[in-house]
Amino acid sequence: MADWFTLRPKDTFGDLLHLDNSGVGVTSSLKRVEDGHGGDTCLQLSNDTLRVDGNVTVTGTVTAAGYGASSLYDGTLITATGSTTAATLAARFARHYYIEDFGGVGDGSTDNTAAFTAAFTALGADGGTIWLSPGGTYYVATSFTIPVRCQLRGHFIKPGSGASPILEPYATRGSTIKLNPAATITIASLSGFDGITIVNSALTIPFTQGNAATQVAAFSGTAVSITGKDVTLRNALILGFAKAVFSFGAQRFVIDNVLVDCTAGFDLTATYDIGRISNCHCYPYLTAENVWSAADPTIITRSGIAYRLADVADWCKATNCFSYGYACGYEIDTADDVQLVSCSADYNAAIASTSIGFRIKGTAKRTALIGCQAAAQNDGVYIDTSGGATTRIVGCSFWSNDQSAINVINGKAQIIGSSFSASPYGILAGVAADELIITGNYFETCATSPISLPTAVRVTARVRDNVFSGCTDTVGDTNVAMRGIVGTAAALIIDGAASNNKIIDWQTAGVTRWKLYTNGTAEAGAGVGSDLAINRYNDAGTFQNTPFLLERSTGNLGINGSSFGSGVKVVFIANGTAPSGTPTGGGILYVESGALKFKGSSGTISTIAVA
Repeated sequence: MADWFTLRPKDTFGDLLHLDNSGVGVTSSLKRVEDGHGGDTCLQLSNDTLRVDGNVTVTGTVTAAGYGASSLYDGTLITATGSTTAATLAARFARHYYIEDFGGVGDGSTDNTAAFTAAFTALGADGGTIWLSPGGTYYVATSFTIPVRCQLRGHFIKPGSGASPILEPYATRGSTIKLNPAATITIASLSGFDGITIVNSALTIPFTQGNAATQVAAFSGTAVSITGKDVTLRNALILGFAKAVFSFGAQRFVIDNVLVDCTAGFDLTATYDIGRISNCHCYPYLTAENVWSAADPTIITRSGIAYRLADVADWCKATNCFSYGYACGYEIDTADDVQLVSCSADYNAAIASTSIGFRIKGTAKRTALIGCQAAAQNDGVYIDTSGGATTRIVGCSFWSNDQSAINVINGKAQIIGSSFSASPYGILAGVAADELIITGNYFETCATSPISLPTAVRVTARVRDNVFSGCTDTVGDTNVAMRGIVGTAAALIIDGAASNNKIIDWQTAGVTRWKLYTNGTAEAGAGVGSDLAINRYNDAGTFQNTPFLLERSTGNLGINGSSFGSGVKVVFIANGTAPSGTPTGGGILYVESGALKFKGSSGTISTIAVA
């Protein structure tokens, strides 16, 4: 046989070089095959090395008899396009493990549970990353765990990337796991995932108008369970489960850009050390924006809680998260020092009769809402706390809520620098609310009442410096503000509008006994108005009379009356009843039938001045 030969167009050589399932045998006398177009070499055998240039299609297995696999590729250094450093093929393949390397099949029907288990087992104690192929859809029938120091990564396509979000094939987006709803993906310590879609395999996606309500009602199972510490979940879409992510006892988790359409979103409990959740989105992706959803708005609602931080959740923070259509957007339950920053809750205004944007409950302590928003809810914020818990609401915005922007059923709240519009009640308080601070807020078109406080709550509330537009202030800045030190002296400052009483109220078991106050007499200049008075009340808290009145403009003093007769710096004493007993250690001065009288310790009554 010649050392080389040329393949020319339309030449036929039969089995001169034949590759089939039995392999290829190349003798040393076959040195080179050329393509007949200028003599370029496309296959060459020299020094026991098989060289291939151009495109060669092989059916079956290619072997080099007598040389083994190593003679074909193990020692060959290859420089990838754009790279500067050569490496062997074996080294390059070892850098990234794909699930297909362990028997995975992304056809949407083959069970990949064993492949995931084998892949993560192969990573060993040092961990590593298993990749999902772009466009692969991997069915998983049984629960599996992403073990310590391991990551699962894929190609993520964010909803809305296409021309029309609702027409996107959510069941097969990017790298997708079709998870049996009876199964759960468990995340161990120092592990997580990035860039995957997890969808309930029992659903038929996309939904239709005929089956949407039934399929939403069939959401079931928990997609992801965090059991370890320092877990990271990023860039994921979770669809069609009863609960998207659950954790109990997980510490220092980071959850970022995880998008959810499930009955409930994130249920994060017993976090004793600083969990973080950011840029997440709970939204009815599977049913929203259909032309048929307008006919039945309940199709785009979910009956659960989008974000729940409960049972300690110490120092957890949620930033720039959003919920739409959930019965409750955010719930903070018996948790300490939780901060919600730039978080938002929206609902369908047509059916918002029971929805709540932010619910603070139990013994939640020092919860802070900073720059948050709530719209189209029944109550934008609902506070029902006990044990002296205080909620801070700072710089937030509330509009178009069915009942109230903020409803304080029980507990303490500081509401500062926020805006309220187009809700019947801006701030609504129950009788168990306590020590409310309502300062520097803006109220617009709150038709029923911008601030509604029961009488008992007004006594402990601090209401100051609020602005009202298109609605009437029904409370006023009437309550006590402690301003600490003025100069070198401690001072209690009671400041309010001239037309309002400014009161110190003494009570027994919540029932008024005395009030010391400046009255609401208009200030008309020349010191007129804001006179100082003391009122007394009976055991039922009913007003009896004003035993003491001191006029600011005249200095007149009235005792049980104020008939000064245009006098200045005079004292008026109302008619009283002559004392029946004899005083000891002093005497009694009184007026009887207009006459000024005195009864001393001897028992003698003297008329000082006749009527």
